[in-house]
Amino acid sequence: MKNTQYESPIQALLETLESNFANTVNPKGSLEIEQLVVDGFLAHQARKEKSTMNMKMETENNKHNGWTNYATWRVNLEIFDALDPEGQEVDHEWCKEFAEGIIFSVGNVDVISLVGSYASAFISDVNWHEIAKHLNEQ
Repeated sequence: MKNTQYESPIQALLETLESNFANTVNPKGSLEIEQLVVDGFLAHQARKEKSTMNMKMETENNKHNGWTNYATWRVNLEIFDALDPEGQEVDHEWCKEFAEGIIFSVGNVDVISLVGSYASAFISDVNWHEIAKHLNEQ
């Protein structure tokens, strides 16, 4: 193989393939290998670009009605929306304990039951700091 600086990774790969297959592939086969390499590279770039776009969309889509995510919005809407802390400062721990008290006391939901485990999983995504900040700004 030549000791050359390559303009691109494709060029380096093509030269390596051509030198490795020089004795076994006819000139037409060399073009086929080149096309396969180019197609593979383009497919890789397209997957990489799509993955990057999906990550950006997920970050944007995680916002829900101005809240960090759906769980935070929903817990605030269902539990804290009508709550007035009456001038008292609340913190994230108070918000979490208050919500858990309501969620797990309604219908005597046991934390280790199936329903309780789903509820726990859901509220684990809640941004309690955001809810506390919102309540304190009211």
